[in-house]
Parts: sequence; structure tokens; C-alpha cells
Amino acid sequence: MDGKIKKPRDSKHVSNKKNKKKVTKMKEREVKGGALARALNAWVYAIAKTGYLHGIQDVLFRETENESAYIYFRMRNLKVPKSKNALEACKTYISLLDKEGFLRKEDFKFQEKNGKVYVTIGGKCPYKMACEMMYRDGIPVVCARAASFSVATDLGLGKMYGTVVEKFKPDEKCKVVVELPL
Repeated sequence: MDGKIKKPRDSKHVSNKKNKKKVTKMKEREVKGGALARALNAWVYAIAKTGYLHGIQDVLFRETENESAYIYFRMRNLKVPKSKNALEACKTYISLLDKEGFLRKEDFKFQEKNGKVYVTIGGKCPYKMACEMMYRDGIPVVCARAASFSVATDLGLGKMYGTVVEKFKPDEKCKVVVELPL
């Protein structure tokens, strides 16, 4: 010991010892590259692949993503107002996350048909690398952005809907269906 008292780490900032800059925590849409983006994509891919190998991909992925969303909403004391239908619940949820800075609501296009909500997701997705790896490896693609629509319908309607990736191709917009039953 050199007799110096070490300053505790500030949870809001991480010091980069190489260049002595303060790096603040990033929001989802700010994750563009580097170690954080690779770690996030590895986590999403690992959950999807583990679930696929054990025959529980939908359940494992949905439960993991949903628990993350529930924790975030509790931590931020966010309330999802009651909705009339699944479309309204999903749109309200996306608007809340847009206000939080997690995503841009302009990246989501919604259409309701026969009790199902069809969502086209565009924009720069921070999970694109994970989806491309799933696609390349022949693992059914599960969408981290769309998985939380189950939370939207649960909080807004009291019914948990499921999500299915209808179409994924690299460099194209994703198409997802939000539907009952889960």
C-alpha cells in the first residue's frame, strides 16, 4: 500500500486509463461499434443459440428480454398506460422508449390485420450483427427489439402476445408479427 486512498468508481462514468477521457453510459441507439456493441450482440446471439440447441429458443429469448424490460421499467418508474388493443399497446411502448432515448419511433411502422400487429423495423439496429450471425448459422432469427412487444401487451392489455420474425435478410428491413396466443 502506498498510503493513498482510492476513489470509489462512479457508476455513471468509467475512466479509460489509456486516454484519461470520461466515457458516459451509452443508450441503445448510440451503440455503433466497438467492444460494447460486440458484447451486446454476443449476448443476444448466445441466448438465441442456447435456446435453439435446447429446443426452447422462443421461451428463453422472450423471458430474458422481457425480464430486462421489466427491470428497466421498474428502475425508471415508467408506467405503460392501459391500451384498447395490441396495436395501441405496441405504439405506446415504442413512444415511451423513444422518450427514454432507447430507439427512434420513426424506425417502426405498424399495421393491424385480423388481430395481429405487423411491424416493419428499420433504422440502424444495434443488434444487427447478432441477427446476421443467427441467419448465417441457420438459427431461426429472433428479434431483440421486437421481443419486448410481449411486455408492451402484458403491461398495456394484461395479455402477453408472442413475436415472430416473419422476414429477415441482411441489409433489408425486418418484418415481425405480434400475435396471440403466446
